Parts: sequence; structure tokens; C-alpha cells
Amino acid sequence: MVRRIDRHKLDFDQWPSEIHLLRLCARTRTSCAAEQRICNILQSPDFDWTAFIQAAIAEQVVALIHQSFERVCADLVPNEILDAMAVFVAMQKKQNQVLMDELLAVLQAAEEQGIPTIPFKGPVLAQTVYGDLALRQFVDLDVVVVKEKIVAFGKLLVERGYSDITDPVIASTLGKDGLFINERNNIGLESHRAVGAKHLLFFRHYDGIRFEPHWAIASKEETDCIDHDGLWRRSSFAKIDEVKIRVFAPEDTLIILCVHGASHRWSPLKWICDIAELVAGDMPIAWDIALKRARAQGVERMVLLGVLLAKLLFEARLPPVVVSAIERDKCVSDLALDLIIYALNRARHPDNRLHDPDILWRVKYLLRLRERHRDKLTFLKIKLAAKLVAIQHLLLSLLYRCGGRYFGN
Repeated sequence: MVRRIDRHKLDFDQWPSEIHLLRLCARTRTSCAAEQRICNILQSPDFDWTAFIQAAIAEQVVALIHQSFERVCADLVPNEILDAMAVFVAMQKKQNQVLMDELLAVLQAAEEQGIPTIPFKGPVLAQTVYGDLALRQFVDLDVVVVKEKIVAFGKLLVERGYSDITDPVIASTLGKDGLFINERNNIGLESHRAVGAKHLLFFRHYDGIRFEPHWAIASKEETDCIDHDGLWRRSSFAKIDEVKIRVFAPEDTLIILCVHGASHRWSPLKWICDIAELVAGDMPIAWDIALKRARAQGVERMVLLGVLLAKLLFEARLPPVVVSAIERDKCVSDLALDLIIYALNRARHPDNRLHDPDILWRVKYLLRLRERHRDKLTFLKIKLAAKLVAIQHLLLSLLYRCGGRYFGN
């Protein structure tokens, strides 16, 4: 374990047994020692199954836990629990297949119209990293689209029955109807950029599928230094269900997942599972290249934080070059400890928002994520600008309402 982490606070045997079992089972690979600990925990007469299942659902790792139970200790799990989990996983697999089929259909349609796309997260991650579509829970479809084609891609989705449900505050700049797809589409795109957004949001009502076409991997608040041209240049083609699609390079996949997870405080735990599975999987990662690339984009600390959490919580094996980088950045282990304690409190009280950190902690955390001073300054400027825009919208709304009453409108 790298230095600066308080070993006492990470003595998982001192954690509630339900939370300890969660981290032991939310993985596709378990060591003999981990399997023995799983069996020991399940033989405890005081084990709280209700608390455990609530935490598993909140952290979106039910399928991984069910697989571990079936592989390691099915005889120690109550039949009604195992049966209920099996039903949950079967429903998740069915829904995930529906989403995968829709994603591939949209990607093929986009290809026919000359719209370059790269899907990420969601079903592609489940298939390529976990090796099983059923093992990862997701609810929407994310696709990166060349920014010059984002409007054309939106029209394609509308033709397939989707409606634009982008945030009303943003959509209000596009016209009274709130629709992105209209004759002022170029103005609409600029309006989204102006507030630091990175994607649109489409929804199809008859089957509940949500689609997020991105023109950027991260918002300006997360980082504005992502090398998008490089992402496209380094991408390659792969086949899923006999459909040829573009995928990100493994090193870029790692960076993207870590930036996303870090920006959201790695909640739910599923996102750390993604990193652990990516590190342990068959997808080769050139670690020196990954770190160099992350450093050039100002997100090396986010990447180191993600892989350290995967090591501490899920025993992911890190190469020496990564361990050395973590040792050099004193802030990484401190951030990891804070997040693990946050995750512990969240898992113990999944329905209690009082355990969320306060706004000052969140701002400080987001500042500490950034290793470069200029990125910290940019983050603060964007935060301030966003607050000013929100205040402006509030004042305009109040003026409109008061003016309407005053003039009798």
C-alpha cells in the first residue's frame, strides 16, 4: 500500500461486514483469500441482508455480486436472496441487450449518413471490459460525435422517435419550443458551449431509452484540456455483434473513465469497478504512454486517483511506473482516503443525503483534483461564471413575473 494512506482507517475487517462483503464481491476475479473472507462473513449470524442489498442496488453492482455468490458461496446465501438477485440480473441483461441493439442500429445509421461516432461507457464498456453485457448496469447511451455533425446526429435521433429533452435552462436559449433541432441549430450549439455543457440529451418515450450525443468528453468545468483530435486519431475499429464500430484506445479509455469518475466523486462504486476490471482485463494498457498523455492534458492526478482506488478497494495490481507516480504526488493518497471514507458513509446510509459532503468540501476536492495551477484558476472562473448565469436567469424570471403583475399582463 502506498504511503500517506492511514492503514488503520483502511482495515476493512473493522468495517461493517455488509460493506466489506460488497467490496469483496463486486469484481469478476477473486483471490483464494478473498473467497475465504466472503465465506466467513456470510457465516456470521448477525449479517444484515437488507442493508447489504440496499447498498448493492445503490452502488449498482448487483450483477457482479450475484456472479461472485454463484461462483464462490451459493450454499451460504439464502435461496430467496439468490433467486431475487437472479431475477434482477436477468431483467438487467434483457434491458442491456435492448440498449445494445439500439446503439448498434443508430451507429450503423450514422455511418450511412457519413457521421463519425465513437460510443463509450454503457454497453460497449460492458462487452469489451467485463466480457458480459449483463454484468454492468447502465441506463443511457453515450456517443461522441464530430462537433460539426452534432446537429445531423440529433436529426437522426429525432427521425428514430427521440425528443430533445436537454436542460430547460439551456434549451430556453434556443427558442420557445425548447427543441434543439430547429432552423437556429448553429446558435443552439454555441449556446450549449457557452455554459460549459458537453452533450445533448434525447429521450424516446415509448421504450424509455436515453441517448446522449457528446461533442466533448468532459465539460469545461471538469477539464478543458482533453485532446479530442488525438482521441479520434488514436481510435480504432472493433466488431461487436458483427457490427464494426469505432472504439477509443485503451489508454484513452482509462483517462476518460477516470476523468468522469473523479469529477463525480466516484459515486456510485460501479465506476471504480470499471477501472479495476479495465486494469485487470485483457485490454493491454501502455502505462507510460497513458500517464504521459494524462499529464499533458492536466488530468494525471485524476487517473492516479482512479487506479489507486481500484487497488485499495478491489485489489487491482498496478505496475511499478504507476505506483511510483502515486508516491510522487502526495495529494493522490489523501484524496483516495477521503473518498473511501465518503464511500463507506454513503454505502452505510444509501438513502440519507445528510452524509453527502458539504459544498466547501466539494469545491476543495475539485480543486485538489487538478495538479496545474492554471487549471485550478480556470475551474474557479467557470464556477463563478455559472453562478452569475444562474443569478441572471433568476433575476430575469423575477422581473418578468413582477412586471407582468404590475402591468396587469
